Amino acid sequence: MNIRPYILIFNAEILFATKNLIRYPLNSLVSILLLSLLFITLHYSSMAMVSSGEPDSSKTAYNIAVFMAWALTITSLSSVANSVEEYAQRGVLEQLVVSGHRYEIVATIKSLVTGLIAILNNFLILIILSLFFKTTLPFNMNAIFWISMVLLSAIGVGLVIGAIAILTKQSSAITNLIQFLLLPLFFLQLTTIGDFDHSISWLVPTILPLKALLASISNIEHQDLIIASAISSVIWFTLGYSAIYLAVTKAKKKGLLQQS
Repeated sequence: MNIRPYILIFNAEILFATKNLIRYPLNSLVSILLLSLLFITLHYSSMAMVSSGEPDSSKTAYNIAVFMAWALTITSLSSVANSVEEYAQRGVLEQLVVSGHRYEIVATIKSLVTGLIAILNNFLILIILSLFFKTTLPFNMNAIFWISMVLLSAIGVGLVIGAIAILTKQSSAITNLIQFLLLPLFFLQLTTIGDFDHSISWLVPTILPLKALLASISNIEHQDLIIASAISSVIWFTLGYSAIYLAVTKAKKKGLLQQS
């Protein structure tokens, strides 16, 4: 397989994403501000409901870390799914397939670029919330690795949703459902930091790397958790890659690409 075309595609995606950020900065800024306001609203609403005073800074820091992981997950998976669906609707997918390019590789490249943009945006959210609440997040080098694993899982889920979109031309309902189901599941992990249990939440994508992230910033070492989290992220990414491949193959057999 000639990788040169895919290197050119990667460079083109980086250039396209950079130009979009420069030309349309308001799109990213609005998203960053809305997510920051969402956390601030959730923070003070939860305080009001339990009639408690201002929580200590360490608890707020952990809440911010979980929220950032959730925001990274939803922005990544929705962006990936939407980009795949957009390619299918505009006929770009058909052109790539006809030209002999493997769309699963192209989709993965675009997803990785989208993920990098999502990381950038969410670190800006992290900075805004840290300054607003005057707290410091206990991140370390291991935490950066687990944030990458959260992203890898999210990209995998986005590709799975994108595969569904190739066949059905609909994915928004699934994306919206996943986004809001993950929020309570993410914050639930704060009650089990460092625990290695076998609850149903372990079947949910990004939960394992999130637990590893929380254990890392708490300086808790759990070898089984680390191994399981890394494997989970790779499995979800591989599942997404395979789903795109199977969806394109099935779409070609059914003639759906011509209908895109």
